[in-house]
Amino acid sequence: MPKYYGYYVIKFNRPIGRVYHDDGRISENVVYAEIGRNSDGTIKYAYPIVEPKINYK
Repeated sequence: MPKYYGYYVIKFNRPIGRVYHDDGRISENVVYAEIGRNSDGTIKYAYPIVEPKINYK
């Protein structure tokens, strides 16, 4: 897992949690996590996501 400042999307090769959607659905066994790190390398936030959003330029 990266230990540098910034935003990361990490794919784990195993289920890591559930995502609760606004409409009441629950996605189980998700394998991606969104992680944000502070400038000193500590974790600011981390939570499971259904799949990463890809930004096309």
